[in-house]
Amino acid sequence: MLSRAGAPKAVYVPPEPFRTLRELVCYETRLTGLLTAQMVQIKALCRRHGVAYRGKAPYARRHRAEYLERLGRRAAREHLASLYRMLDAVRTERVTIRRELRAVCRGMPLLARLVTIPGIGSVVSRTLVAWIVDPNRFKSRSALAAYAGLGLKQDISGWRPYGRAHASKRGQRDIKRVLFQAARAVVCWGESALARRYAARRAAGWEDRKAIRDLARQLLFVVCHVWRTGEEYDDARISVPAVPGAR
Repeated sequence: MLSRAGAPKAVYVPPEPFRTLRELVCYETRLTGLLTAQMVQIKALCRRHGVAYRGKAPYARRHRAEYLERLGRRAAREHLASLYRMLDAVRTERVTIRRELRAVCRGMPLLARLVTIPGIGSVVSRTLVAWIVDPNRFKSRSALAAYAGLGLKQDISGWRPYGRAHASKRGQRDIKRVLFQAARAVVCWGESALARRYAARRAAGWEDRKAIRDLARQLLFVVCHVWRTGEEYDDARISVPAVPGAR
């Protein structure tokens, strides 16, 4: 009945090797989250028992015996030792998954071109490729941005739009996350036209998050342009808005 009514919607299934790449990327992201959770729990346990620490020392292998001794109660020491074992297990699994990821990525020359774009490293590039698969399957740049979680939303009441369009919370969260990370990397470490674009937006009075979002969208479009055309990244082709008051 649902099929006759046209209720089921078509779901895009990526071909190989993109399907394998996507599965490995998702699992690596999950393992990274588990690794972070274990580190947070180790530091939380130290704080709960009044054990001072600095930086990464609580979970560094060379300092583990010291922190186990500083915990007075036996139950707390067993708890910390268990957290260390789980931390090591997750680290081992992530190393294995990353080995598999490198093997899959070696068969994709596209990734080597994408990492030449400022802010786009190996993690960002393989995440984008795994989820986008083919930029030509999107009808427009707006559709691509909406899929990446960087689109705009217009509120509607009584079948009529009201207010100004604002950032939408819909879209693929992994793409949005890595693009924001790439945008921050461009701002912190780069002297490229993309960094100058961010500086111009801030000089024009844009809020930091809005300017970063604009830069993330621009990075997405640059990645897809390099992907579609097969060209190398050209910093001179990036549009930089004029800085207010500049001559």
